[in-house]
Amino acid sequence: MNWDRFIPAELWPQIVMHEEVGAPITASKLNAATSAAIAACAGKDGGLATDAFLSEPRACSFDPTVDPAALGLTSAEAAVIKKIWDGPRNSEGERLWFGPAKGTALSAPPFGGLAGPSPFPIAVDHFVYWIHQNPTFDWHSVTESSFVGDFQRSERLFEDVVGTDRSNLEGFIRHRAKLLGYHGWVDSLIPPGGSVNYFERLFERYGQQEVDTFARLFMAPGMDHCLFGPGPNSFGNFLPVPADPQHDAFLALQQWVENEIAPERIIATKYANNNPAAGVAFTRPLCKFPKVAHYTGTGASTDAANWSCVQQPGSLTIEEADQVLPDLGARGNGDDRSEGN
Repeated sequence: MNWDRFIPAELWPQIVMHEEVGAPITASKLNAATSAAIAACAGKDGGLATDAFLSEPRACSFDPTVDPAALGLTSAEAAVIKKIWDGPRNSEGERLWFGPAKGTALSAPPFGGLAGPSPFPIAVDHFVYWIHQNPTFDWHSVTESSFVGDFQRSERLFEDVVGTDRSNLEGFIRHRAKLLGYHGWVDSLIPPGGSVNYFERLFERYGQQEVDTFARLFMAPGMDHCLFGPGPNSFGNFLPVPADPQHDAFLALQQWVENEIAPERIIATKYANNNPAAGVAFTRPLCKFPKVAHYTGTGASTDAANWSCVQQPGSLTIEEADQVLPDLGARGNGDDRSEGN
């Protein structure tokens, strides 16, 4: 979903680096900022202080501009990284879309990130062939200011074609269909804020209690683009897991549809080195959004049985990171609830 918005937003890190510092920031500096954010916030969001990832990145208020020198950054580089995390905004400071969550690899294998030495090719092609429809268009000509117009043009031209993000699900509901979504919190290509935003829009339209009857989202801490990453990343999507609804998201969806047993949590597995032959490093529950997994404090922290799903306390940091953007982006919420098929 959100293709008309997240694809142009994938070029935002490159645009900011080009305009503000004139070149990509080195991977070592980007990694230093990522590591500092994890060190500052891990264990304060329900996870463990020893985690190599954040359980709830939206709650992390780490700011690289406070002490750039401690991270080996210039003031300009720190400001750029802050803008990358935040995502694109217009000249009035209004959010257009979301950036990679704190803790995400901005320039690292296996996917390269969005702030690596070269821009993500699909994002470049979107500007060249879709937005400007000019094979000779050079993305280096895009500025933070002109990006706003390009982003809005993408919405106007392509939301109907590839947006797939309207919150009107009346037809879906009438057919008694079920939606089980998941997204890795450290997806290095598609900002996870878009998935969260979609469910927040559903909550606004129908109310969370009603949404729970037909759609549920499970955010995966420390999971990259569909797989990999330092967190629990296997739950029927990637490496083998026990073939039951507690461990396999597809079987959980099947059980929900066929037996009307809705999943509250899905147990995700982290294999050592992402290799089942190396054994299970730990298991942890993925909680129905907006709940977050919290260690109970008793029993092995490597066992999902010793974790509970807890409603994360609200905070200004989460409020800002989770600002709900309307359906149809720049055109406003013109999606009438009565229109679903």
